[in-house]
Amino acid sequence: MAHLLTNADRVVSVERLIAQMWRRQPPRTARTALHVYVSKLRRLLGGETTTPDRSMLVTQPPGYLLRLGGAGLDARAFDTLLATARTRANQGRLCEASQLITDALGLWRGPALADVRSAGGDLENEARRLDEARIAAYERRVELDLRLDRHADLVGELYAATSDHPMRESLHEYLMVALHRSGRPGEALEVYRAIHRSLQDTLGLEPGPRLQRLQRTVLTRGAEDLEYPGRWAGSGRGLAGGTRPRPKLSVRSA
Repeated sequence: MAHLLTNADRVVSVERLIAQMWRRQPPRTARTALHVYVSKLRRLLGGETTTPDRSMLVTQPPGYLLRLGGAGLDARAFDTLLATARTRANQGRLCEASQLITDALGLWRGPALADVRSAGGDLENEARRLDEARIAAYERRVELDLRLDRHADLVGELYAATSDHPMRESLHEYLMVALHRSGRPGEALEVYRAIHRSLQDTLGLEPGPRLQRLQRTVLTRGAEDLEYPGRWAGSGRGLAGGTRPRPKLSVRSA
């Protein structure tokens, strides 16, 4: 079911399904077993009580097709909300964009494909893609909220996010900006020191140039001088909701 859902409205070949379900050495009865599994799925989906042309799961050479029809799929709703958010942000309607991304993130109930990703193969790859899309969407929402001067509201959730993703430099960057703008430069520098230690101890690496420049900014400039250009291209240049433009101080990558 998971393989068919991640390829909804597309034919998945019998060979591909067999390869994904029995990754190392499919049994000689694999085709028969697959046929049995599909029949069980059809019963669960109500396909046995409807005419073939209206069944959700149909046989279509070289394999099977799961037709969603009017049914919803959270992954698609998530992508649609993000696309609309990007349009709103490009129009300078940042409050609306932030809310749309919040709605998109609200569709999640945990890691993608959590109960089947251990099967590996296509499902593991798709789970990773979806999880990365989720954290990227969260970063976009945080960036929009920073542009809307909501830094004080972000501090707590960013502390939690950096704890969950201790090697993700962008989240530490957002937390440093939020803390500095909230009048807490000492804590912002401690965030830098924490990820510096983690990168050094784990990988023997230094933080990236953006984080290094941001550290220098916190050390030498006041929060009122910090204009954070962000990472998300197309986030919109205007600031909606009555916020004021900030003097420019670039921390962009070279």
